[in-house]
Amino acid sequence: LKEISDLLLKNDFSLEQHSDSQHVMCFGNEEFEIKNYIECLNKSIEDYFKPSFDEKKCELKSENIYYLKPTYHLIFIISHLLRHLTVGGVGIRQLMDIDVLLRSGEIDFNELFSVIKELNIEKSSLVLMALSKEYFNTPVDIDFTIDKELKEMLEKVMLEGGVFGFAISDAGTVRLVKSMSTHRNKKHSSLKAFFMLLFPAKQYFYDSFPYCNKHHILLPIAYFHRLFTAIFKRRKQNLQSVKTIFSDKDTALMISDILNELEIEKDF
Repeated sequence: LKEISDLLLKNDFSLEQHSDSQHVMCFGNEEFEIKNYIECLNKSIEDYFKPSFDEKKCELKSENIYYLKPTYHLIFIISHLLRHLTVGGVGIRQLMDIDVLLRSGEIDFNELFSVIKELNIEKSSLVLMALSKEYFNTPVDIDFTIDKELKEMLEKVMLEGGVFGFAISDAGTVRLVKSMSTHRNKKHSSLKAFFMLLFPAKQYFYDSFPYCNKHHILLPIAYFHRLFTAIFKRRKQNLQSVKTIFSDKDTALMISDILNELEIEKDF
């Protein structure tokens, strides 16, 4: 990541954020996330894609450029869309990516259905492909009917949420979704989400503060570093998140219901 960032900095990019797993860089008004892993719905799917240059999944385009083959690219796109859904929402643009890949004519459907079943995203994948077929007349031969209520909820999230859902959600919504269970004890969920906001998991600090990842004994310092940033640099954003946690649960409940209907385990 450092070598990549250094190279791009010499070519008029700016470094906005950095951690041991991701650098965020800007060129003009465009933002680029450069990661050293393939971000998917959950750890099991990330592990599936971890051998990044697996000849089965990738093809060499030139000496230094690899692409996921269309079938595996589609599996990644589906998983990445579902990941965005679990953390606040997803836009119609990401569903269009599914349409584009299905139209390529290069999808091995036997392999596709075998892998999505293995990764436990069979139902959610069928729902998204069926939705793509209905919206864009995608030429895909699947016989799957989406539940009417689920379809309405997905439409609300995709059409009203903006590109990544944050037109109808914020970081407070994300934490509420993480804290909710099927019994929907609202007070319990709000308190749990609030404590998750105050005390993130250790891995968050290891990912966000490189010095903490290198020397775990510095975890308390990273906690106060984050607290200082939250109060003095992101005060307005964090106050809105707290307000959402205790007063605006409808979107989180809807996303939680969608995840349950899609049979997605909250592995985050």
